[in-house]
Amino acid sequence: MNEYSITTYKGTEFDPFSKEIDIRIIARGLARTGRFSGQGSEFYSVAQHSVALSYIMGLENYSDETALIALLHDSPDFLLGDIATPIRKHLKLVFYNGLYNNILYNFLSCFIEPYVDIQNMLENIISPFDKQLTLIEASTLNINTSDWYDPQYNVEPYKVNLLPIWTYRHAEERFMAKFTFLMTNIEKEREK
Repeated sequence: MNEYSITTYKGTEFDPFSKEIDIRIIARGLARTGRFSGQGSEFYSVAQHSVALSYIMGLENYSDETALIALLHDSPDFLLGDIATPIRKHLKLVFYNGLYNNILYNFLSCFIEPYVDIQNMLENIISPFDKQLTLIEASTLNINTSDWYDPQYNVEPYKVNLLPIWTYRHAEERFMAKFTFLMTNIEKEREK
């Protein structure tokens, strides 16, 4: 085992800096990682959030690659946790942010072609929808947003039904199904 590896539920090593990424490990981890520090009225997984955001990309007629980036946009959370925005904002988490981005870009580079401008997609397409989705998630889970004074949340919630909230097993299955669907479509496009 190298110094960066974790042992998975399958008893195998998972190195987040490897180019050989087993997406099932990410799906399982995200399905068991809670949004909002687990403080909602129900457990709501990062996996369900990611599938919902990926679904929104499709509704908005973005490419399958954009939807895949949306699906994976929070993938490091299964290793590093979903640090709540107020804490992340007030702490100067330079090391954390650098590590998070290194892991994220490594995961994305395993599935996205190098010519795709991942940073532009994350910042200019996915992030605004992510903020809108976060607001509807907070409302659905009875999270008080009155203290979210940051201008980044000066957006309207995205109108999407999040109910029912999925079990972690269902979230894992739906994440894998969405990933498989998107990768199949992307690979067909690459063959043309």
